[in-house]
This record gives sequence, C-alpha cells and structure tokens, in this order.
Amino acid sequence: MDLETSCDVMIALCDVCLQPIYNLGMANKILEAMMCGLPVITNIAQEFIHNTSCGIVVEYGNVNQIKQAIVSLKENPQLRKSLGEMVVKHFYKNIIGQIWKKNYIQSMKTC
Repeated sequence: MDLETSCDVMIALCDVCLQPIYNLGMANKILEAMMCGLPVITNIAQEFIHNTSCGIVVEYGNVNQIKQAIVSLKENPQLRKSLGEMVVKHFYKNIIGQIWKKNYIQSMKTC
C-alpha cells in the first residue's frame, strides 16, 4: 500500500477530523475528511462549516474550545453521526456537482 492510499485508509477509520490551522481559507484535509463523511473541528472556512452544518468551529489556539469540541463529539455519537451525514450530503450534492458542472461546461466549450 502506498503512502497516499494508507493516508486515505487512516482518514476513513477516524471519527472526526481536527484541523486547527493559522490563516488558511480551505485545507485539502477538510475536503478529504468530507469525502469520508467525517465531521470537522476547525478554525478555518468558518462560514462554510456554519452554512453546511458539517462540523464545529473553534478559535485558533483555543485549547479549551478544541477539547470541548472533541469531548462533545466523543460523548454524543448522534451528533457525530448527524454532522457526518451533513458532510456527505453537502459534499456530494454541492462540491461534486460544481466540479461536474465546471468540467461539463469546459468540455462543451471545446466542442
């Protein structure tokens, strides 16, 4: 198994994706987690996370908020499941749809 495949397998085995980053718009790890249906705990892409209800937004460097978010998802499997379902719903409905639409329009321009 190559490194990329093993990383994908490890992500799929997780219950949640924790992505605290300083000053970044949207990390690939968040998209990878979404493909696996994982709820996200992050300080980036706050509007996206709020609008899609697919995770918990925390302040960068706020260890208490991060801890509270982790414990909340650990102790509430129903919340973790519902956030994960929202992730999948949004990812496949919107993100994949936008990629397909963009590729379709691009292919039509080349005809």
